[in-house]
Amino acid sequence: MDFVVAVFRILASEGRLRMHRFVATGSELKITDLATLMKMAQPLVSRDVGEMASVRLLETRPSGVFVHATVPPPRPYQHAVVRLVNGLLRDLWLAMEGGNSEHINVRDWLALPAEQASGVPTWKTVARRLVFFFTAYTHLRRLLILRELDRSGTCTQRQLCDTIGMSPTATSRQLSKLHRRGLVTRLTDQGEERWRLAQPPGGLQGQIHSAVMEVLKREKGGTEGNPVH
Repeated sequence: MDFVVAVFRILASEGRLRMHRFVATGSELKITDLATLMKMAQPLVSRDVGEMASVRLLETRPSGVFVHATVPPPRPYQHAVVRLVNGLLRDLWLAMEGGNSEHINVRDWLALPAEQASGVPTWKTVARRLVFFFTAYTHLRRLLILRELDRSGTCTQRQLCDTIGMSPTATSRQLSKLHRRGLVTRLTDQGEERWRLAQPPGGLQGQIHSAVMEVLKREKGGTEGNPVH
């Protein structure tokens, strides 16, 4: 689970998503050229590229005095979540580059709110939506809640506190964040408030959530899907 948290913490940044887009929509990009596109100092770009490369969201290749960055192709040994996210993001970036909706309808795929669902979505709108999705998985406690609800079906907040070892305040805060993203739902059972997993979301969010839940299911059995580096 720690690896999943690390991946989504790296992705939950408009700047790093923009870097990923620049790299994914080209064949291979020198770090110096990426710094120019990003209008950032090269050491900062190198740092962010290095973080993405550490979890295989990007790959780097030295060539003389330059370093090139690419999005790695799907490979069997890659962590399933990274492999899926890279493919989904590449499809999204290419659809935005082409300005067409034949491959994917960007607005529908991102389930944009009604007030944002007209016209071609801006980069800012898309990036913020992705960050909103990804921050569901940037804290270990949120993953533990999802895993426990998947295991138990329904739980009271008190049960989650006891099982995971969180304070009521922390549990309430993490449940609220998952609820806002449509991943958990609240119900009343014989006058008692309980929580359960919501119906799986659709679009890009749904595909990512399914992949994360598969990792959590494997970890329940004690076999963690560690990446091969």
